[in-house]
Amino acid sequence: MMTIEFTLDGQEFLALNAGPIFNEAISLIVNCEDQNEVDYYWKRLCEGGDEKAQVCGWL
Repeated sequence: MMTIEFTLDGQEFLALNAGPIFNEAISLIVNCEDQNEVDYYWKRLCEGGDEKAQVCGWL
């Protein structure tokens, strides 16, 4: 598994890629203070995406 930690605009992120084959699929962890912050990022990360693919915590 490959992990990459980085900061964007003061927000810390941890990106994970688990598997022997690299592709466009990643797991992205965003540490949030509360549910309002989770909802904020979820809404923005979902913008323009396929609604059918946004189930079970996937964007």
